[in-house]
Amino acid sequence: MILENSIFGIRSVLALGGGSVGLITALRIRLLLPGRKPDLGRAWDEIRDFPAFHYKFNTRLDTPFWTHCREHTSLGDFEGVYQAYRRFGPSPEVVRALPHRPNVYGIEGYLAMLVGMRVPHEKPHIPTAAERETWERHLRAMRVKMAAAVSSEQLLAAIRSPHWQWT
Repeated sequence: MILENSIFGIRSVLALGGGSVGLITALRIRLLLPGRKPDLGRAWDEIRDFPAFHYKFNTRLDTPFWTHCREHTSLGDFEGVYQAYRRFGPSPEVVRALPHRPNVYGIEGYLAMLVGMRVPHEKPHIPTAAERETWERHLRAMRVKMAAAVSSEQLLAAIRSPHWQWT
């Protein structure tokens, strides 16, 4: 792949039909050139690997495309995060499995994907009565905040008003 002197060489990648994978590869090549910080290359790897969790564990549709994704998607450097999640569930122990810290998405991003897609694990948690009460208090507080919120329509009307000023 030849990178021309356009911004990050993106024009060449897109012209060659590299799509987003080609784009990320081109950006990574540019970031690893002499004088560049290697941590930026690692960040691009993390950006590549994060969506893999979506493709690997999404069970919403049972089509040939999604079946192929579930069976053949590699989690890259983050396979250990999945293995720790399978063993410990959504717990602090999973943090130790992050291959790099700090991480672009943090453990919260990976746990949100795994819990949100209901990926099974071996440590189901049964909350105590005190934990349930704490959760209920939290939900009540959130409902109060939601009741005080403005709607999308109200917000758009406000920022489109001639009197609105961005500060």
